[in-house]
Amino acid sequence: MVHKRVLTFVHYSASFMSMATQGTNSANASKVSLLDKAVADMLAEALRRGFHGTASVELTIQDGTIQQIRRRIDRVEK
Repeated sequence: MVHKRVLTFVHYSASFMSMATQGTNSANASKVSLLDKAVADMLAEALRRGFHGTASVELTIQDGTIQQIRRRIDRVEK
């Protein structure tokens, strides 16, 4: 059975990122900056008038280190 956790971010800010990344290793530091850019790009695309759908970011983590960042934008045609 696959368990999937869905997180909803109502507010995304620099203070959130600094709080979430305390104690990260150097490998994660570069991935966190990529994550920051991915979220900003997705929000710019999705938070436009006329967009209907979902936006998601998925992290693959092994032993506390971010391995992959996947982002998806799924549009619903109305």
